[in-house]
Amino acid sequence: MPSWKTGLPTARASTGPGPKSTGQKRRGRPPRQPSPTPREVFERQAAPRYMPFLCEWPGCKAELQNLARLRKHIHVVHGRVDPLLCRWAHCEDNRTVFVHESEFQHHVEEEHLIPFVWHVGDGQQNEQPVNSGAESSGGLPAYLLGPDGEQVTPSVEDQEIQDFLTWRENRRRLKHILMQRDANAPSEDEDDEASNEDALDA
Repeated sequence: MPSWKTGLPTARASTGPGPKSTGQKRRGRPPRQPSPTPREVFERQAAPRYMPFLCEWPGCKAELQNLARLRKHIHVVHGRVDPLLCRWAHCEDNRTVFVHESEFQHHVEEEHLIPFVWHVGDGQQNEQPVNSGAESSGGLPAYLLGPDGEQVTPSVEDQEIQDFLTWRENRRRLKHILMQRDANAPSEDEDDEASNEDALDA
């Protein structure tokens, strides 16, 4: 439709009906990605990766899971040979013959294992905790017992689980007891009168 002032067609009329989407990008900042769900965050977290503890004795291909196992491996497999030499890779004392096994163990610990742990850590710990007398003779854990050894905290180990009908009956009884308590409790007016009488008597 031409403009009444100029006689030229208007912009609306010149474009005509066309597709609403021209395939160009929308101007402005793109929409924010939705936050991941807790489940997605949990699944993205990588499981901890532990370095294998490699025995560096020549010809030994042992790969152990933690420092304790490596220490035991060295003392059992490599620490019972005669003559007792340290053959750990790049050890300057590899010509020293150790007379006592304790000297050998001390050398391996101080010179090789401690620096090794500084780099890779202790490794994964998956051994069962040793029961160090935490349970008494009656089978109760120590945290339920007082300083004198007597049980001070009740244990729920042998407690029976209520079924729904028993729970409902106990709840009904408790509600009845609470209603009786409220009915027998003195009212606020009686409390005020009693306090006024006490004040007058004094």
